[in-house]
Amino acid sequence: VDTPSAEDQAAPAANPRSGSQPWGRWSHEGDSVELELMLPDGVRARDLVCEVNKQGLMRVQAGSSPPLLSGRVVLPVDRTELAWMVEDGLLCIEVPLIPVDPNQMKYVDSIFDDSLVVNGMSCITPGLSGSQ
Repeated sequence: VDTPSAEDQAAPAANPRSGSQPWGRWSHEGDSVELELMLPDGVRARDLVCEVNKQGLMRVQAGSSPPLLSGRVVLPVDRTELAWMVEDGLLCIEVPLIPVDPNQMKYVDSIFDDSLVVNGMSCITPGLSGSQ
Protein backbone atom coordinates (compact mmCIF):
# COMPACT_ATOMS: atom_id res chain seq x y z
CA VAL A 1 0.00 0.00 0.00
CA ASP A 2 1.41 3.35 -1.02
CA THR A 3 1.40 5.98 1.69
CA PRO A 4 1.03 9.58 0.58
CA SER A 5 4.19 11.59 0.99
CA ALA A 6 4.30 14.67 3.20
CA GLU A 7 4.33 16.69 -0.02
CA ASP A 8 1.02 15.13 -1.13
CA GLN A 9 -0.56 15.80 2.27
CA ALA A 10 0.53 19.43 2.52
CA ALA A 11 -2.17 22.07 2.36
CA PRO A 12 -2.52 23.78 -1.03
CA ALA A 13 -0.66 27.03 -1.42
CA ALA A 14 -2.72 30.04 -0.38
CA ASN A 15 -3.96 32.36 -3.10
CA PRO A 16 -2.19 35.71 -3.37
CA ARG A 17 -3.64 38.60 -1.36
CA SER A 18 -2.65 41.26 -3.92
CA GLY A 19 -1.69 41.57 -7.54
CA SER A 20 -1.47 43.60 -10.73
CA GLN A 21 -3.54 43.21 -13.88
CA PRO A 22 -3.47 45.08 -17.20
CA TRP A 23 -6.43 47.15 -15.91
CA GLY A 24 -4.91 48.05 -12.49
CA ARG A 25 -4.10 46.59 -9.06
CA TRP A 26 -5.93 44.90 -6.18
CA SER A 27 -5.33 43.78 -2.61
CA HIS A 28 -7.16 42.47 0.42
CA GLU A 29 -4.61 42.99 3.15
CA GLY A 30 -5.54 43.97 6.68
CA ASP A 31 -9.01 45.32 7.26
CA SER A 32 -10.00 46.47 3.75
CA VAL A 33 -10.17 45.61 0.07
CA GLU A 34 -8.38 48.01 -2.24
CA LEU A 35 -8.81 48.25 -6.00
CA GLU A 36 -7.15 50.58 -8.49
CA LEU A 37 -8.68 50.79 -11.96
CA MET A 38 -7.17 52.64 -14.89
CA LEU A 39 -9.86 54.93 -16.28
CA PRO A 40 -10.54 55.56 -19.96
CA ASP A 41 -9.37 58.95 -21.20
CA GLY A 42 -11.75 61.76 -20.36
CA VAL A 43 -13.55 60.00 -17.48
CA ARG A 44 -13.79 62.23 -14.41
CA ALA A 45 -14.99 61.56 -10.87
CA ARG A 46 -18.37 63.16 -11.51
CA ASP A 47 -18.98 60.65 -14.35
CA LEU A 48 -18.58 57.61 -12.07
CA VAL A 49 -20.88 55.39 -10.05
CA CYS A 50 -19.07 53.12 -7.62
CA GLU A 51 -21.23 50.99 -5.34
CA VAL A 52 -21.81 47.64 -3.64
CA ASN A 53 -25.49 46.75 -3.22
CA LYS A 54 -27.11 44.72 -0.42
CA GLN A 55 -26.65 41.49 -2.39
CA GLY A 56 -22.89 42.12 -2.60
CA LEU A 57 -22.83 43.12 -6.27
CA MET A 58 -20.15 45.70 -6.95
CA ARG A 59 -20.49 48.01 -9.94
CA VAL A 60 -18.18 50.69 -11.27
CA GLN A 61 -19.62 52.56 -14.22
CA ALA A 62 -18.90 55.75 -16.14
CA GLY A 63 -22.08 57.33 -17.49
CA SER A 64 -24.25 55.08 -19.64
CA SER A 65 -21.35 52.98 -20.95
CA PRO A 66 -21.00 49.32 -19.90
CA PRO A 67 -19.58 48.85 -16.39
CA LEU A 68 -15.83 49.15 -15.98
CA LEU A 69 -16.10 46.52 -13.23
CA SER A 70 -18.94 44.34 -11.99
CA GLY A 71 -19.08 41.22 -9.84
CA ARG A 72 -20.26 39.69 -6.57
CA VAL A 73 -18.04 40.43 -3.57
CA VAL A 74 -17.69 37.32 -1.37
CA LEU A 75 -15.74 38.86 1.51
CA PRO A 76 -17.77 40.42 4.35
CA VAL A 77 -17.48 44.10 3.36
CA ASP A 78 -19.05 47.20 4.88
CA ARG A 79 -20.64 48.55 1.71
CA THR A 80 -21.85 51.69 3.49
CA GLU A 81 -18.25 52.80 4.13
CA LEU A 82 -17.01 52.32 0.57
CA ALA A 83 -14.70 55.20 -0.35
CA TRP A 84 -13.24 56.12 -3.72
CA MET A 85 -11.34 58.88 -5.46
CA VAL A 86 -9.87 59.62 -8.86
CA GLU A 87 -6.17 60.43 -9.00
CA ASP A 88 -3.93 60.63 -12.08
CA GLY A 89 -6.25 58.60 -14.30
CA LEU A 90 -6.79 55.91 -11.64
CA LEU A 91 -9.93 55.14 -9.70
CA CYS A 92 -8.81 54.17 -6.19
CA ILE A 93 -11.47 52.23 -4.23
CA GLU A 94 -11.35 51.18 -0.58
CA VAL A 95 -14.00 48.86 0.84
CA PRO A 96 -13.65 48.16 4.58
CA LEU A 97 -14.09 44.58 5.74
CA ILE A 98 -16.60 43.76 8.46
CA PRO A 99 -14.91 41.97 11.38
CA VAL A 100 -16.23 38.41 11.53
CA ASP A 101 -15.68 35.65 14.07
CA PRO A 102 -13.42 33.20 12.17
CA ASN A 103 -15.25 30.27 13.78
CA GLN A 104 -18.52 31.41 12.19
CA MET A 105 -17.30 32.11 8.66
CA LYS A 106 -16.51 29.73 5.83
CA TYR A 107 -13.05 30.04 4.30
CA VAL A 108 -12.93 32.56 1.47
CA ASP A 109 -9.73 32.99 -0.51
CA SER A 110 -10.70 35.69 -3.00
CA ILE A 111 -12.49 39.03 -3.13
CA PHE A 112 -15.04 38.22 -5.87
CA ASP A 113 -16.77 35.07 -7.07
CA ASP A 114 -16.45 33.94 -10.69
CA SER A 115 -18.87 36.65 -11.91
CA LEU A 116 -16.16 39.36 -11.99
CA VAL A 117 -16.04 41.28 -15.27
CA VAL A 118 -13.55 44.10 -15.87
CA ASN A 119 -13.73 46.23 -19.01
CA GLY A 120 -16.17 43.77 -20.55
CA MET A 121 -13.93 40.72 -20.01
CA SER A 122 -14.38 37.89 -17.51
CA CYS A 123 -11.60 38.12 -14.93
CA ILE A 124 -10.77 34.89 -13.07
CA THR A 125 -7.56 35.46 -11.13
CA PRO A 126 -6.36 33.52 -8.06
CA GLY A 127 -6.90 35.63 -4.94
CA LEU A 128 -9.03 38.18 -6.78
CA SER A 129 -11.85 36.05 -8.19
CA GLY A 130 -12.94 32.48 -8.65
CA SER A 131 -15.43 29.86 -7.60
CA GLN A 132 -16.26 29.71 -3.92
